Amino acid sequence: MLQAMIAACHARAVAAADTDWIAIAAYYQALALAAPSPIVEVNRAVAVGMAFGPAQGLAIVETLRDEPRLKGSHLLPTVRGDLLEKVGRMAEARAESSGPPN
Repeated sequence: MLQAMIAACHARAVAAADTDWIAIAAYYQALALAAPSPIVEVNRAVAVGMAFGPAQGLAIVETLRDEPRLKGSHLLPTVRGDLLEKVGRMAEARAESSGPPN
């Protein structure tokens, strides 16, 4: 039900700017309580970042950096890099998008 409500919010919006990000952040908060997972938290970070500013989204992402279930996934570095860029931490954003050094 919560996932359907999130999808409906996205479907009603013509553009990202028209999306009810506050509602989506609330739905993800409820989903995180009902069915906790690191993927839900990454998505909640995006919604919180859009609704309340990238610094707040980044605060959520930072708690996930050592989450073993996200190791090897592109989701966390992609979201973290985007949020870092939005808060003006460009060098960190570039390092995040380039991945670990070889």
